Amino acid sequence: MNLSTTSVVLMSIGTILAVIFIYFIMAGKKYDGMIASLNDKEFPLCGLYGAGLAVLDTFKHNFASKSERKRRQQIALLYGDKYSEYYLRINAAQRVTFSFLLAVVGFAFYGFSNEIMMLGIFALFVFVVWYYFATLPKTKRTRF
Repeated sequence: MNLSTTSVVLMSIGTILAVIFIYFIMAGKKYDGMIASLNDKEFPLCGLYGAGLAVLDTFKHNFASKSERKRRQQIALLYGDKYSEYYLRINAAQRVTFSFLLAVVGFAFYGFSNEIMMLGIFALFVFVVWYYFATLPKTKRTRF
């Protein structure tokens, strides 16, 4: 099998992303107590959210930004003011975790298929998932 330089570079990037994701999964174990009360039906794959929380802490995510303040208000309407900060962090962890996971899976699919289109499709999935979880509090609120 003869791989092009582009394929080697892209698979190397995918491998590095996978290693970083595994690192954040291990680093996220310290958040197990924080995510233990989440129900898997409302928060799919919540066991992995520790990785997202670790990423957010590592990169000092700004929860005081305009978009996060707006999201916090929407979450407060769903879960109450008392729990709004907690669920805001969980929502951000969802976005990061699913986006990171899809990026890693996208590179894996590229490695199996050697089709650059796979990366484009998974990049689209990452955007859609990020947008979905970013707007989820507002969507949930309008359903009630």
